[in-house]
Amino acid sequence: MKTVTRLLAVLAISVLASPTRGEEVSPGKARLYSMVLPGAGHLYAGDGGTGAVVMSLYLSSVVVAAATGPWGWHGEPEGPANLSELSEGTSPVTKFIFIGAAVTAMTTWIYAVVDAPKVARNLVVAPRWTRDGPALAVQLQF
Repeated sequence: MKTVTRLLAVLAISVLASPTRGEEVSPGKARLYSMVLPGAGHLYAGDGGTGAVVMSLYLSSVVVAAATGPWGWHGEPEGPANLSELSEGTSPVTKFIFIGAAVTAMTTWIYAVVDAPKVARNLVVAPRWTRDGPALAVQLQF
């Protein structure tokens, strides 16, 4: 558990130290961050809104799937177990919630891994001048 916490802390620090003025946003880093924790690549690429939504959706799906998974279903068959044998006596609602949460977690992970590099490629971080002096302009290009 400590190793996972340390890994997440290092990832969070890396994401929070995202590129600043004049630095390029790496699509490869965005994909890698999203592979480790969906939403982190979006945060790195500067799309905080999408990153927060993706990360919270993924984490909540994983928690729900872990809480309702087949390891908590009733019935202990003798011999090799499969899901149909483990599910005897378990509510269909519990099975539906588990399957829905697992599919949502997988879909969210795939979306994050595919979309984060696109966001990173479309992000332009460039200095510009205003009346008050230099400023940072961030624009998404489509």
